[in-house]
Amino acid sequence: MDEVLYLYGGFPNVPLMGTQGCINYNPSILLRQQGYPVIFPPTDESISPLLVHGLGIHQADILRKIRAAWGYPIKKGRELVPRNHEVSTAFRHWLQHRVDMVEIRFSKIKPSARELEETVQSEEEKIEEAHVGKQVADEEANRHKKNAKFLVRRIRMEEDAKFRMRDCLKAADAEMCLRREERNRVMAEKQRLLQMLKEAEHVENEHQHQIGKLQQQILQMKNELQCKQNKLKVEQNKNHQLESLAYNKIVALEAEISIWKKQSQHS
Repeated sequence: MDEVLYLYGGFPNVPLMGTQGCINYNPSILLRQQGYPVIFPPTDESISPLLVHGLGIHQADILRKIRAAWGYPIKKGRELVPRNHEVSTAFRHWLQHRVDMVEIRFSKIKPSARELEETVQSEEEKIEEAHVGKQVADEEANRHKKNAKFLVRRIRMEEDAKFRMRDCLKAADAEMCLRREERNRVMAEKQRLLQMLKEAEHVENEHQHQIGKLQQQILQMKNELQCKQNKLKVEQNKNHQLESLAYNKIVALEAEISIWKKQSQHS
């Protein structure tokens, strides 16, 4: 079994260094060129070109990585199947897409019996998948149809509920309007009564103020009357005392006159 140099270190392909710079080659292309079957299409990373122009100081980093990768070669041989120059349908589709992308036409390669069998099997699988997909789609359509009918019934029920709710809201709104008018009327009556009460309290306060002033005047007049009565009593007492003194003096004078008269008669 031959061995093929497949990779170098961490590079996804095989880097090559020359006197003018560096390039790389693709391991998948190598397998195809050596006659090994290609089962899977190559990855975008494995077919990415490596171009390094020159060996100057600006390329020192990539050159150092390439030299380091040469110390870790990866070969394949035992795990490769025998050579048969066949490719898989997936690789053929990838190659056709690649040809259409780069717009370079090649001579048409006749598929082998195995490729034809794989193509037929692939088409049968696609037909089976399409049939299964159609069944799934039909089941999904039926499910959506049932869901749609359920949604239509639900929407109708919701619309009926909305209409009933709208009627209830209209009735409630009318009731609220009546209650609002009644509340406004009661509030207006309350404000009027409060204003009347305020005015009555003001009048009552005025009356209380007037009564207080009159009570003060009456108290003052009572005090003045009491003072006058007290003065009158004092005057009456003085007059009574004067009258008593005058009466006593008169009695004393009359007694003295009577004595003088008697003395005058005896003499």
